Amino acid sequence: MVKLFATVQRNKDDTTTAATMTDKLYTVGLSAPVGQGSVLAGYAHTRRSGSLVGADRDRNTLSVGYDYLLSKRTDLYTIAMSDKINTASRAASFGLGLRHKF
Repeated sequence: MVKLFATVQRNKDDTTTAATMTDKLYTVGLSAPVGQGSVLAGYAHTRRSGSLVGADRDRNTLSVGYDYLLSKRTDLYTIAMSDKINTASRAASFGLGLRHKF
């Protein structure tokens, strides 16, 4: 019943100058049915490098949430996220939403 997700992504930005920037992103996540909805969790690691940004930067993001089904087409969701960039302090955010599918 648990669904696992994973992605690997690489972006390269070549500007018209000699400056470059590359992002490498790895993510893993899961969705597990609990009660009338699903528990959601995810982790992402991003490494940004290149002459455009100077020193390499790492970013780690952890998200945990719950998606509650109100009906077949409407759900209420909430998510909490902790985010850390190696050049800054840890930050947290919280989201709450209502979605209706037409």
